[in-house]
Amino acid sequence: MVRISFLLILVTTKLCAQLNSVYDEQAPVLTPDGTELYFTVAKHPLNVSGKDDLGDIWVSRLVDNKWSVPSPAKGTINNSAYNAVLGFSSDGQKMFLYGHYTFDGEDAGSQGISVSRRTGTGWTVPHNETVPGFQNKSVATGGHITLDKTVFVFSADADGTHGKEDLYMSLHVGTKWTEPKNLGAVINTENQELSPWLSADTKTLYFASNMSSPDNFDIFSCERLDSTWTNWSPPKNLGAPINSVGKELFYSTFTNKIFYTSTFKSDGFGDIREIKSPEAATVPVREPKKDSIPKKMPIAEETVRVSKPDNGLTRIFGKITDSETGGPVAANIAFYGPNVAFVLASEVGDYEAELLPKSKYSVRVELQGYFGYFAKINLTKQKLREFEINIKLRPIAIGTSINLQSVLFKQSTSELLPESYDELDMVIDFLKYNPTVEIELEGHTDDVGGEEASLKLSQERVDVVKKYITASGISAKRVKGIGYGGAKPIATNTNEDGRRQNRRVEFKIVKK
Repeated sequence: MVRISFLLILVTTKLCAQLNSVYDEQAPVLTPDGTELYFTVAKHPLNVSGKDDLGDIWVSRLVDNKWSVPSPAKGTINNSAYNAVLGFSSDGQKMFLYGHYTFDGEDAGSQGISVSRRTGTGWTVPHNETVPGFQNKSVATGGHITLDKTVFVFSADADGTHGKEDLYMSLHVGTKWTEPKNLGAVINTENQELSPWLSADTKTLYFASNMSSPDNFDIFSCERLDSTWTNWSPPKNLGAPINSVGKELFYSTFTNKIFYTSTFKSDGFGDIREIKSPEAATVPVREPKKDSIPKKMPIAEETVRVSKPDNGLTRIFGKITDSETGGPVAANIAFYGPNVAFVLASEVGDYEAELLPKSKYSVRVELQGYFGYFAKINLTKQKLREFEINIKLRPIAIGTSINLQSVLFKQSTSELLPESYDELDMVIDFLKYNPTVEIELEGHTDDVGGEEASLKLSQERVDVVKKYITASGISAKRVKGIGYGGAKPIATNTNEDGRRQNRRVEFKIVKK
C-alpha cells in the first residue's frame, strides 16, 4: 500500500465544462458520427426571443477531442417556441425535432414532431409530421426518436395519465405514425416521468422520475419484456454516480458515451455531464483507476504491499481534510480515464473507489468554499492493488494566489496552447461553484526581452485568459487582470528552468 498526503490548491471542472453556462442546458443529443452535440439552452440572451425564450437549439463540435464553445444552430430550427432535438437519422442528414413549425420557422400552434434536413449552411425549415392524438398539456417536454425512425417515445400530460406527466410511445408504420400508447402503470406513477430515451436495440428505456421524492428527479431504467410496450421490468434507480441530490434529466446513450443533465454543483440550472458508456468499458460502470500519483506529486510517507483484490481492480481510499483546521471535508472526487468514477466523501471525510488497473486517469476534487484539485495519474506501471491518498483541501481566502501551471502559450505570443483548456475550465467551474468570488488574473514573463515588450505581452496573455473565462458566462466584473511583465519572478532567470517558472499566469482571490 502507498500512503500519500498532499495539499490541493487548484480548481476542478466537470468533463463538459466548456458546454455549460449560467443558463439552463437541456436535452443533449449526439450526432451519429459523434462529432456534434446539439442541445437546448433556455433563457439565453442570444436566443431568438432573448432571455424570455423557453429554449433554442445550440451546437458544439468535437475538435481535437474537446468540445468547442457552443453557439446557436444555423438554419430555421429555432423560433420563439421551445425547440429541442429528438434524434437524428442514421446518416446524420435528418434532424427530428419537437413541435410543429410554420413555413417561416415561427410557432405553428399545433403539436407533433418535425424533420429538418442538413444543408451546407445549416438546417432547412422543418417539415411537420402528424402523430394522431398527440397531446401534451405540460410545459415539460422531452422525447427520443430512434435512428431508424421506427419508435418515438416521449413524456406528456395528456388525458388519462396515471399522474402528472406519463411516458408514451408511437410507432412509425409505412409513412405514418401510430396513435400514442401509454407505457403503463409499471413505469408511470402518480408523480412525474420525463425525458425518456430508448437504447439502440429498443429494449432498455431510460427516463427521469420523481417517484422516489417529489422534490427531486433521478434517472431510472427498465427493460421491455414483450412487444406490447406496456409490459416492463420494475424501474431501477441508476444510483451514483449518475444520480445525486440534484435534479437529473435527459439521460441519452450512444455508442461510447452517455450524456445527461444535472443541477448538482451547478449554478442552479441544468448542466451537461458526459461519461463513458458501459458498453465501451471492459468492466461494469464502477470504473477505472489505478494507483499511482505522478512522480512530481508530493512524497509517499510509507509503502506496504497488500494482497491483490479478487476482482482485479485497484482500491483507492483515504481521508479528505481541511488544511487549516484538520477537520473532515465531504468533498466530491472524480476519476476520469477509460471509465469515470464519481465518489462523495463521507461526513468524516473518508472515501473509497475501485478502479481499473494499468490505465491513465486524471483526478479532480471539488467542494464549494475550497480550492479544488486537478492532476494526471499514470497507473500503467503500478503493481500494487491498494493506495491510500489523504487529501488536504485549502479553504478560499482573500489574497490567496494560485499558479495556473498548465496554462501555456505559444512562445512569445498570447496564443493559448490546447493543453491550457482543462485548467482554465477548472477556473470557470470554480467561479460557478462560488458565485460571490471575484479574482484578479496576473500575467508574468521572464526577463528575456525589453521591459515594455514584456509588460505588453503579459497583459495580452491576461486578456486572452479573461476572454476565455467570460465567454462561458462568467461576468467580466468578477474577473480583473493585470500584466506585470518580468517584475515579479518566483525563480532565477539565469537558466531555462527558472525562466519557465517565471512565465506564468496566476489568479488571486480579491473577494469571497
